[in-house]
Amino acid sequence: MALMVAAGLPIPVAPDSVIPYFPAVFALGGDQQDIGKNLSTFSGHMLALRGILEEATSDSLVLLDEVAVGTEPAQGAALAVSVLETLARRGARGFVTTHYERLKLLAFQDESFANASVGVETGSGRPNYRLTFGETGASSPFDVVERLGFPAIVVGRARAILSGSED
Repeated sequence: MALMVAAGLPIPVAPDSVIPYFPAVFALGGDQQDIGKNLSTFSGHMLALRGILEEATSDSLVLLDEVAVGTEPAQGAALAVSVLETLARRGARGFVTTHYERLKLLAFQDESFANASVGVETGSGRPNYRLTFGETGASSPFDVVERLGFPAIVVGRARAILSGSED
């Protein structure tokens, strides 16, 4: 909608709604891997993220899907926190999706951040298109892979490993 406003297009909102103007909008999502340039998923993602860090200002809207993915999770989460803190200090605004628990805690430690979660229907896993502010979302990868038809033995073993009942 920010881009629609910048282009002078009407947006589907209540008449008294207010949306800021963002002269710069940055979005990073998907796999940035490029074998031709010798970039892994992580390296490609980081190069794109570096570009955003170089250009984003207080007038920017930054949209990051699964920030700092494709690497060791604890280090990826630490990088993600550092990137978001840097952008917040500049005054940039944005939205970030993550499965990193460390990143979800950021909103409880720094008032510059807030959590929200999107809902899914129990059982089907289909989105219910409800956004809940102030709550972190839960990941359910085992349910997802079951719906995708993964072999029960693989999912069962993964559940056993996670629960600690198997070495």
